[in-house]
Amino acid sequence: MKILFVVQFKYPYEVRTYKEVKSLINSGHEVHLLCRNPTGLPLEEEVGGLKIHRLENKKLLSQPLPFSFFWQRKIFDICRVQNIN
Repeated sequence: MKILFVVQFKYPYEVRTYKEVKSLINSGHEVHLLCRNPTGLPLEEEVGGLKIHRLENKKLLSQPLPFSFFWQRKIFDICRVQNIN
């Protein structure tokens, strides 16, 4: 199963998220993670089987997820391109 995991903070510095995505990957799932990018890390990379997608660093990204066009658009784009239902 393909899974998109969305977090509103930067990754990989949150232990709970790391453990959850590792467990999903070890169970055979293809896991994509969408997160913030406050420190200028690559916008896309794969680490240990986890496909990480980061939003560009923009001031409007500080809005809560349900109210931000940038978050909603990126979620839609990842799901469409990666064929995540």
